[in-house]
Amino acid sequence: MEVSTRREGDQVHVTVAGRLDAHWADRLAVELEAAVTDGARHMRLDLNGLEFISSAGLRLLLRYYKQLHGLHGSLVVTDCSAPVKMVIALAGFEHLLGLSSAAGRSAPSGGKGSRSDGGERVELGAATYEKFETDLGAALVCRLIGGDGARPQAAPSDAACRTMQFPSGTMALGIGAFGQDAAECRDRFGRFLAAAGAVVSHGADGADVPDYLLQSGAFLPDVQVLTCLSCEGPFSHQIRFEAKPGAGSVPFDQLVESCLELAHCEAAGMVLLAEAARVVGQGRHPSALGGSRKDAEGAERLFPRSTVLAVGIAAREDRPALEDWLRPLGACAWPSGWFHAAVFSFCPLRAGLVDLQEAVGALFESERLEGLLQPASRAGGTEDGGTSEFIRGTCWLGPLGPIQRERGRP
Repeated sequence: MEVSTRREGDQVHVTVAGRLDAHWADRLAVELEAAVTDGARHMRLDLNGLEFISSAGLRLLLRYYKQLHGLHGSLVVTDCSAPVKMVIALAGFEHLLGLSSAAGRSAPSGGKGSRSDGGERVELGAATYEKFETDLGAALVCRLIGGDGARPQAAPSDAACRTMQFPSGTMALGIGAFGQDAAECRDRFGRFLAAAGAVVSHGADGADVPDYLLQSGAFLPDVQVLTCLSCEGPFSHQIRFEAKPGAGSVPFDQLVESCLELAHCEAAGMVLLAEAARVVGQGRHPSALGGSRKDAEGAERLFPRSTVLAVGIAAREDRPALEDWLRPLGACAWPSGWFHAAVFSFCPLRAGLVDLQEAVGALFESERLEGLLQPASRAGGTEDGGTSEFIRGTCWLGPLGPIQRERGRP
């Protein structure tokens, strides 16, 4: 079997000749998987030179048809040899693969402005952005809890503990743990994040991977919280991004700065769901209440190609109410922010408008949760000055409205 591919934007043209049987299906799967991983969302298959297709080949085509449609993409057979077309029709796949009208149909270009839900497209730095105004004029209500007289990213040993819940309309990050009360969680307090009804926490009790709880029906996860920054309300913007081919990836600080600029926000709450080239940051946080672990805060971890759910706030200028809560995200003073990032096994993400709760639910359902980090700045980072870098994804954000500061016990 011979396979050749030609890429045009988010569309890939694949020509297959010879026999597509069980032996060769794996070879074609490697080519298709590489195209999807690289960002292709529309596949055009030329099977005119294909002499034979077995059930293994049919199952492969059906699998990628379903996967791409789940990503708001498409798979269409644009040309097909007579014997293979007959097999596909007899198998009941003719309508599924679009063969009935493929010959006279021109494939969508997938280029700029081609999406039916198309937002405003802008090129900034190393990436192309697509901006959607989802609730223009909306503002997030921000609550700052704890952090009295110390960095909120590292709760003091005498911090008060409170039980909190984070429903689907709230995003949050801070220092906390899953449990009934402060005494039970004493040895486990660590970083957590919450978004779209999901809460991820990585305690200091020696667990290699984080734990998580998901909102389900009337059930809302309880979190014992020492310090917390939460934002509640609708997001004003949804911004899609993809690194330019020549750049390969976008540094985290540049991505945040561009999203703030596109949304015309000086300070904003953000949720980011993205494919990452690499994620660098501080790993497990030591127990804030003096637990048994002696790990030093700031031990760096590096995850290569992965999918990331990040939650946080960022600003492009000084905000006195947030002075203790923000740190530079790059080599410069601005943008500054505070983010936590849950790292998952890699999966391709949808293009266009995305429902946050649906996307987060699908991520927890299908992928492996591998880590929870506080992303490092370029100035800090690993020994080589590394920073987290992203390939493509979606950012939901809204300007910060009223900021409520709550100290001590509720």
